[in-house]
Amino acid sequence: MGLLRLPKINFKRDGYSRFQYKIIANKFDRAHYITKYPEVARLAKGDSNFDPVKHYMQHGVAAGYDPHPEFSTSYYIQLNPDVVAANQNPFFHYIMYGAEEGRRPKHGKEFIALSGEIVRGQTDSSTAFTDTGGEIYDYIKGEFDADYYKSKYNDIEAHCEINPGFDCVHHYIECGAAEGRDPSRVFSTQHYLEVNSDVRNASINPFYHFVKHGQTEGRTGNHALLRKYMPLDVSPRVLFVSHSGHIAGAEVMFKDMLQWLSSRTAYVIDILVLEYGPLCQEFQKYGRVITLNGSEDAGFFATTEFARNKYDYIYCNSVAAAWFGSIYEMHYKGERTPLILHVHEMKDTISKFKADLQKIDDKVSFYIAASKRVKSDLANFYNIGLDKIKVFESFIDITATKLSEVTNFRSAAREEFNVSDEDFLIIGSGTVYDRKGPDTFVKTLQLLSKMNASVRVIGIWIGDGPDYHALRHWIAQSGDESTIRFVGFKQNARQLIAAGDLFFLSSREDPFPLVCLEAAQYAIPIAYFGGCSGIDAFVAGDAGVEIPTYDENAAARTLQFLISNPDTRSEMGLAARTKVIKHNSQTSVMTRIFRHINDALHIQPTLSVIVPNFNHERFVGERIQSVLNQGFEDIEIIVLDDASTDHSIDVINRYVSSNSNITLHTNLRCSGSPFKQWRKGLDISRGVLVWIAESDDSCSNNFLSCVLNGFAKNGVNISYARTVNIDEFGNKNEEYINKYLAKVSAHKFRSDYFCSGYSEVEQAMAVACTIVNASGAIMRKSALLDAIQLADDFKMCGDWIIYLAMLREGSICYNVEAENYFRRHSSSVVSRLEGTDIYFEERSRIARYVVENFGVSDRTINKMIINLEEEWARFRHIEKSMTIADLLSFCDSGRTASAKTRKRSTIALYIHGLMFSKGGIENQGVELANHLYRTGHNVVVFCAQSRSEDPVFELDHGIHILRCFDEANIDYSKKIIRRKLVEHGADLFIVMLSEWLFEPVVSAAQGLKLKIIASEHNDPWIIQDKWWTPEGRETTFRNVDYVHLLTPQYRSSVPYLSDQKIRVIPNGTKYRPEVSVKKEIRRRVIAVGRLVEQKNFSVLIRAFAKASGFVQGWELDVFGDGRERKSLQHIIDEHYMGKTVHLKGVSDSLHDEMLKADFIVIPSLFEGYPVVALEAKMAGLPIVAYEGCNGMRELVEDGVTGFLCKADRFNDVSGSHLANDILSAMNMGDDLLKMSARIIADAEAFSFKAVHREWDVFLADVLE
Repeated sequence: MGLLRLPKINFKRDGYSRFQYKIIANKFDRAHYITKYPEVARLAKGDSNFDPVKHYMQHGVAAGYDPHPEFSTSYYIQLNPDVVAANQNPFFHYIMYGAEEGRRPKHGKEFIALSGEIVRGQTDSSTAFTDTGGEIYDYIKGEFDADYYKSKYNDIEAHCEINPGFDCVHHYIECGAAEGRDPSRVFSTQHYLEVNSDVRNASINPFYHFVKHGQTEGRTGNHALLRKYMPLDVSPRVLFVSHSGHIAGAEVMFKDMLQWLSSRTAYVIDILVLEYGPLCQEFQKYGRVITLNGSEDAGFFATTEFARNKYDYIYCNSVAAAWFGSIYEMHYKGERTPLILHVHEMKDTISKFKADLQKIDDKVSFYIAASKRVKSDLANFYNIGLDKIKVFESFIDITATKLSEVTNFRSAAREEFNVSDEDFLIIGSGTVYDRKGPDTFVKTLQLLSKMNASVRVIGIWIGDGPDYHALRHWIAQSGDESTIRFVGFKQNARQLIAAGDLFFLSSREDPFPLVCLEAAQYAIPIAYFGGCSGIDAFVAGDAGVEIPTYDENAAARTLQFLISNPDTRSEMGLAARTKVIKHNSQTSVMTRIFRHINDALHIQPTLSVIVPNFNHERFVGERIQSVLNQGFEDIEIIVLDDASTDHSIDVINRYVSSNSNITLHTNLRCSGSPFKQWRKGLDISRGVLVWIAESDDSCSNNFLSCVLNGFAKNGVNISYARTVNIDEFGNKNEEYINKYLAKVSAHKFRSDYFCSGYSEVEQAMAVACTIVNASGAIMRKSALLDAIQLADDFKMCGDWIIYLAMLREGSICYNVEAENYFRRHSSSVVSRLEGTDIYFEERSRIARYVVENFGVSDRTINKMIINLEEEWARFRHIEKSMTIADLLSFCDSGRTASAKTRKRSTIALYIHGLMFSKGGIENQGVELANHLYRTGHNVVVFCAQSRSEDPVFELDHGIHILRCFDEANIDYSKKIIRRKLVEHGADLFIVMLSEWLFEPVVSAAQGLKLKIIASEHNDPWIIQDKWWTPEGRETTFRNVDYVHLLTPQYRSSVPYLSDQKIRVIPNGTKYRPEVSVKKEIRRRVIAVGRLVEQKNFSVLIRAFAKASGFVQGWELDVFGDGRERKSLQHIIDEHYMGKTVHLKGVSDSLHDEMLKADFIVIPSLFEGYPVVALEAKMAGLPIVAYEGCNGMRELVEDGVTGFLCKADRFNDVSGSHLANDILSAMNMGDDLLKMSARIIADAEAFSFKAVHREWDVFLADVLE
């Protein structure tokens, strides 16, 4: 049609084209475009990757195709010659400018009407919000924080600078809400939409709803965690699924489970609610909540983080949640995530969900049944194996903890109901519908009223439901309103049950009703129909009575018997209370459930408490009890007795016998070394964190809740509490340690703090061991294991050297609310060694370690000297063989050593995909940033803008993140980067990229007084072929101070640079010292990567099929996902390899998968220096790859650590040549095991620690 000659579009290199694409895609009607134009439909049908938006931008405009039913491309161009003259995409122009200028989008269509359909909304209903004229604007403008909006979003700030009249409120209404932006500090758009599926599905502007309705309805506008123990990433992550958020038995118990876990563990709790209800607001206190609107909302779930998270297990709260099986199938089956289904229902109710139960059964690891009756029904009627079902009776949170409190609860409840003490009150409770038998409740009360002349019998039913109004109408018509009351939903229903003299369970089917347990805690007996409830096991003849048949006449006679026999009623009530407290309290049942799940699924504790003991029978009981008093369940307690000669063992065994998470380990001979005992404990321990709780020490009851929370910050190796001295009788002496710490710093230890390890040493730990007692600290086990070897020959200062070594690699937290009680007594080893030669020799070694490793300032060295001189004077009365000169010999050489390592700078990094990409650059960049921060540098990380609040890989807590680069507004992005580099005082800027984005990012820093390193992370020839012009690369690299490349062979790609300007440092990965040599061939091959053309998996599958024709029994597992999944599956099917080749999807357990393989194939067409190859080396895997893939030649020694295929990788389409090398690996037999052993022996050379040593040397030269 030739309407418009637009310039050629290059989406890879042209940031403006990508910006146009983003704007157009947001309003584009894909379905309309594909169905209206047959040519487009054919293209879409033939190509699963077809993008109609790109087609419109590249071809559709010229053909006059319409991107939306309310927009005419040809009409808009004919009407607006200025758009043609400017070579503007017409739809883009209309969205950005035309609507606001009043231009018409099509013939006969006014701009305002279209503005409502296109500019204000999207065709995707999940993110489009209905507009009600100016009402939204008027409602939210008073609550909207425009300053916050501008400061948080750099593109908004840019718009405001360019256009002073830019209206932030209007922007939020038009598109900000749909983009997930937040209108104020106290409101999260994403959070509100995730929690409130009713708002989301009604397409209501979330902030408008919150301001107008949500606040008064009790909905929260932001995350509202209210936990004793904050979630820690080192703890297990669990997805809890509730079938609804309504107030009913299973949902209430679900809430109680969450409450227990959040107050007794540091688990990361994610909560999925399959149907919104008011309890969703309560659930938010314990974890992140996402609600769905039934099974039709499963598509929304796929867009959430929950769908991508890896969980230690998934718990479903009811058989009504069994349809979650379809979600599990899609997102978790590949990971084989353990699934637990908690069934509260009996056979008739289960029958309603039979189809869903049958579909989910093969995915369920085990069932929890709420009663023996439920277990029986599952086994007998639904063919669930008895060995797959574990019975844990339902439980409640006991509110009347003492019997004396029952009377107070009773009086308050009867007063609220306006019921006198002389009246006899029968309580019923539950949802008002047929299964709960409210009609039988009414009929029974009507009969009872005729039987009792001497006492007034009143029946009160607490609860709402579908039959509520009908029941009330019936009662009114019968004239029984004064004695039979249906009071509806009550927020305090649990407490109101205390008003009753008797609880009547009128249910036709009820597995194990919580309301009976609530009645029992108030010493109220229970009457129920036999055969209709699992509560019979609880009542069992002494906590109430069974009504033999489901009949109101039988019920009335039974209730009349109880009314007439108060002594019997009282005895039954007390028996009921005793039972519920002993067997059905939240504490007792949840502890058993928690431990059963952990044992069944082999889940390791987060915290290992190691209690070394020697002859402390007087104190060890108090020590263990102080640990138990923390109320923390995600724990193991390891007591180590070093051949005590007193009665310590007897004391310890009393605790072991009554606590399954306490174990005792004894030595036949005394080791004589506390650090040998520490090592023994570490070898036994399973936790990620460790607490060395010395057997003669103690602590406050809030110790763990305060100190553990320090690990909520990334990169923390030590979190510790304020220490207070106590004597052997437990008397406190706060003054001694306060004076000791005040000598180091007058103010530092008066309040909580967090700082890097290097800062801590500079400020305090160089001068004195300010963690004055190991019992006061919780430590990261991995860091402690690395450090403890330094303490082998220390007698007194071993803990100090350990802390210093740990601070070289991590940060520290301090808490003043919790107290560690450090006992000093006559038998204390510390008391006997102070002031001796041993003490001062060790102090001298500590000082030398500090100056050689931390680069402390001369000021700090001088403070170290003064402190040592004062210590020498304090113990001048003790004879010593060494002199003060010996003690201070570290000074002169130490100043020189310290000066060499002292240079601490502000280092900025640019990591483009930090917030959204799980790629190699992001992984390497984050590890480098963390390392630089932990070694004392100030670190700032720049990245691209993103909706995400958290980086994909964890950055340490003290690192600043600046999300400031917007490809749609490059000039402004450069301005922001330049400004922030100056504001943060950057000395060095490391730009880590692999494409043309080097140009704008590097240019942002040019001309400033700082050094620039261009760190290139891919094969440079591929980069120049696909993503960056050679001219642009050369110009940029000439303008930086240094260029970092991944391998020596890449030097030849920059012949225009001197050798001095180039530094080669490879990628690294996490070292796995625990990996042992493989002992057997498993006949399993693995491949890992995105399912895209670059990774060449289509050739791998064909090659494996050919190799398998010669050697039987081998399998290939491919881990990853991507756009080629369908075509790869087609190749698998085409070669009849479905039983031996498996596309496994994404996995967060790749190391474990690699350990189960014999070798890995990396058939990529190109790689820079692939991290997956490094990870394979850590697992001892030989590698098969193409020699022509540049990144692999540095990593594979042909025939020694793997096989390099000599064929041209681009022409080996059939995989014949690659198959030969795969076959060679398969036929190696035991020689493959020997190859694996060599790889494991050399693996440490590829570790992050080794790579970061090279970076340290490089950066020291750069910053010199």
